[in-house]
Amino acid sequence: MLASGLRWKDRDLTAGTASIWRPLQRTRTGGLTHLPTKARASERRIALPTECLHSLKEHKERQDKERETAGPDWRGESLVFTTTTGRRLDPANLTRRSRSFLGRAGLLRIRFHDLRHSTATCSWNRGSTSS
Repeated sequence: MLASGLRWKDRDLTAGTASIWRPLQRTRTGGLTHLPTKARASERRIALPTECLHSLKEHKERQDKERETAGPDWRGESLVFTTTTGRRLDPANLTRRSRSFLGRAGLLRIRFHDLRHSTATCSWNRGSTSS
């Protein structure tokens, strides 16, 4: 899952961009590991919408507080999305939690991965109507 492997150093919140190049993937022997993208063409720099930039800045502040609270128990690798003690998020746990949230909200169950397609469509539609 790409989002779980995003690192703060790959973001430029001032320029409003993110570099995509080393997703976190499950391997048979190494557990969750940063691996190169499947294709060289998948490596890219993307522009982040204003709403996303605002959310990331707030998230960074919360994560900094979590790091301070965890103290020596923080096990972070400077990932954007982590547990409250800085550990990697397991994509399987993220999928389970999203299903739970959708069920409690009475919404149709879709794969967490499918949300990125919905988001891309919404972003494109929003951009195309503003011109």
